[in-house]
Amino acid sequence: MLQLLKTNQPLAHILVPIIIGLGLLPILNTDLTPWSAGTIELPFIGSLAPLAIYSIEFALVWIGSLLSNRLFNNGHYTTQISNFPAFIFALLAVVAVSGKHAILPLLATILVLLGLQAITKVYRQNNASSEYFSGALWFGIASIAWNSMIILLPFLIVCIIFTRAMNWREYIVALVGYFLPYFWLLSMCYLLEANQILQSTISISPDQFSKTLSLPFEWHTLLFVGTMALLILLSLRSFLSTYGQSTNQSKNTKNITLIALIAFTFVGLITPGNWILIAVLPVISLIIPFFFVKKKIGIGTRILFYLFLFSAFGKLIWPVVMDLVR
Repeated sequence: MLQLLKTNQPLAHILVPIIIGLGLLPILNTDLTPWSAGTIELPFIGSLAPLAIYSIEFALVWIGSLLSNRLFNNGHYTTQISNFPAFIFALLAVVAVSGKHAILPLLATILVLLGLQAITKVYRQNNASSEYFSGALWFGIASIAWNSMIILLPFLIVCIIFTRAMNWREYIVALVGYFLPYFWLLSMCYLLEANQILQSTISISPDQFSKTLSLPFEWHTLLFVGTMALLILLSLRSFLSTYGQSTNQSKNTKNITLIALIAFTFVGLITPGNWILIAVLPVISLIIPFFFVKKKIGIGTRILFYLFLFSAFGKLIWPVVMDLVR
């Protein structure tokens, strides 16, 4: 399977929707944890039938996996075409949304990938206003679906500071692009007298971080978290080791990715509930493949890959098995 995912073979493309379809099946027979971290509240989403939720989340995860693949294979990360980003995104997405009503957060991850795709195009242009406006617009819409993603505005400003010479127009268009969706939202709420859909702003309680990081003492959860922690650390090492062979444009893209990893980790930490995996998903789906796209795959890499698969499927399947036993 490792060799298959390292290539661009058609079979690898078929594997992703199969994983998504099977991984989301528990949605059809599970009470879902509601989403409460959006800037807007859409009652009709909460009243959707299980089959409708399954279908929408299937489509969103599939689109997200395709966007992740497209971003990774644009030539700025590596010259090797791989289907690993789509596979990683799909598998981790179904684990992250297991037992949760996740239409809006999945939509937010897609918008984030579109924003990253826009700002990573920037390199030595005399004027990058169009790219920054587009990226800021996607980030602004994402923050409406997921209010903790308001952090994406300072993230975007930091990216401009670190990767561009001073050009005040680029900062202005980034601010306009980010707040434009809020202007549209408030205008529509005023015209339609629908202010009730607006949620309160972000509130962070002192014990929020401890609640987010608290883990149930179940073997499948602890195994999955431990495997993911090890995999991310090793992938970061592989990711950083590629800087020496990277072009300046590639280094620029990778710098943005590292800044994004910090920003989205913080998004996950301040979001009520355990949503940190889906928060960092757009970024780690671009970093983890670096550990597996080596020219030579050793026995240690294979062991970790299959341990990763076992822990992910264990996290998905074990709760369902226990519910059936009961």
